Amino acid sequence: MKELFSKHIAMHLGQHPSYVYIIVYWFLICCSFVLLLLPLSSDASNTLTYFDKLVHALIFLVLTVMAIRIWTSHHLLTVLLLIAFGGLTELMQGLTGWRTASWADFVADTVGVLLGWFTLKISLKSIQINFFDIILSYEVL
Repeated sequence: MKELFSKHIAMHLGQHPSYVYIIVYWFLICCSFVLLLLPLSSDASNTLTYFDKLVHALIFLVLTVMAIRIWTSHHLLTVLLLIAFGGLTELMQGLTGWRTASWADFVADTVGVLLGWFTLKISLKSIQINFFDIILSYEVL
């Protein structure tokens, strides 16, 4: 029973993503791009400096986790492409008349990507080792 359960879980962890997940992911990429290019009022840009960095990091954390869950065998490529996407959004912000490019935002994007990658890497490792070992050690009644 233990082996059957392990094979079942391993099959689902490596399962190819549904097209719905891929469509939702690309929709979120487009929404993120638009949100990161929206104009900010001068009051918001002065008072929400740290909040803006948090938003940048969270957006890229979510995008990274989703991308790695969808494309499971391309972690490094995913990380590099999302960091490049962060750089592209900063370049585009510099080209608008209402936003400015910021190294701090790019660093926040990169931190979000790396946090997403490490979080998923640690959680997958702990799920595969700790959680399943604990669950599989119990007898099924």
